[in-house]
Amino acid sequence: MGAFCFMQIASPELQQAKKIQPQQENECFQRMKELAYICHEIKNPLSGIRFSNSFLEATNLTDDQK
Repeated sequence: MGAFCFMQIASPELQQAKKIQPQQENECFQRMKELAYICHEIKNPLSGIRFSNSFLEATNLTDDQK
């Protein structure tokens, strides 16, 4: 019985891709954090507007006041 062992050296393209991948993942994560922050900042004022609107609809206002 015998065993063969082959060593393969990664191509320059593969080595470059291995270097670039963590950078791209970090950039993607940063973009996701920014988007989550923007969504949060937009959501809060909209919730306030919805509350004010529903509160005003529950009051007895004339058409001119609405």
